Amino acid sequence: MISLDISKAFDCILHKGLLAKLLMFGLYQTLITWIARFQSGKSIAITVDGFLSRPHSINSGVPQGSIISPVLFILFINDLISSTSSSIFSFADETYTSSSFSSNPQHLAYSNISLHRNTSTSLLTNDLTNVERLGKDNHVEFDQGMTTQVVISHKITKISPCFHKWL
Repeated sequence: MISLDISKAFDCILHKGLLAKLLMFGLYQTLITWIARFQSGKSIAITVDGFLSRPHSINSGVPQGSIISPVLFILFINDLISSTSSSIFSFADETYTSSSFSSNPQHLAYSNISLHRNTSTSLLTNDLTNVERLGKDNHVEFDQGMTTQVVISHKITKISPCFHKWL
């Protein structure tokens, strides 16, 4: 199982991109208009040594702590989380993908365990490549330093599949 950490998840949602995706989902125009108003009119300013910059409008991000923000984030990255061949689970900015097989001797000959482990590793590696590509397309970055893997096994010796640059 691999836990993916999305960097600045709620800040990366491009307003126009989200609205376009909501249209593709077939949401009612009144709801999309409400969400557009929810996102519009936001600005930021910086204070340095007591001096305040003039405000700059922003075109990305949803408020953290808002009850609708996790839902909007999931809708925004829906194409990303539906791009894997392995199981994927996501809530807000927490995303996990996994691949499994049974190593029960009744179900699988011992000589095939290594083959199945390598197949699972290859599937997850391909999934990570797809997720990374779609992440770039959506301006979503993954913090590879915070990405972790968990191997659950009955085997006593350590199993440590390598997921290229991810871990």
